[in-house]
Amino acid sequence: MSYKPPFRRVSPEEEPPGERRGFTTQQLLAVQEPGRPESFEALFNRYQPKLVAFARHLMGPTMRHRLDPEDVVQDLWMDVYGRLPEFVYQGPGSFYRWLAALLKNRVSNLQKFHLGASCRDVRREVSLSDSDGLEGTQPHD
Repeated sequence: MSYKPPFRRVSPEEEPPGERRGFTTQQLLAVQEPGRPESFEALFNRYQPKLVAFARHLMGPTMRHRLDPEDVVQDLWMDVYGRLPEFVYQGPGSFYRWLAALLKNRVSNLQKFHLGASCRDVRREVSLSDSDGLEGTQPHD
């Protein structure tokens, strides 16, 4: 059995095997219609792995302790679905660049929320299994 890396670098226009194989991102975007999610699903399948890897990188270990990168990207896709009319195709790779910019903004806002306020600061969290500071306390009835 040979070693397979968890992911490989692909160009934004390269697509995984699937029912929309052979369609470019531009073609998939052009056929977006309400009630016909097939092309959006093909876009999702094409870009989801790369966006999750990028979210992991952007979030770092502290944020990943609190939030799952896959959940962050899933929320991004819900936003993207409603914002597709805003996107202007500007050549190969432009859709991924747009998605990446939206993801960077989302992660930045999440970092401000979770790391900015001291009462919500993930760095102040203490595991319940740690006994430090809990000695001599009694559970409440």
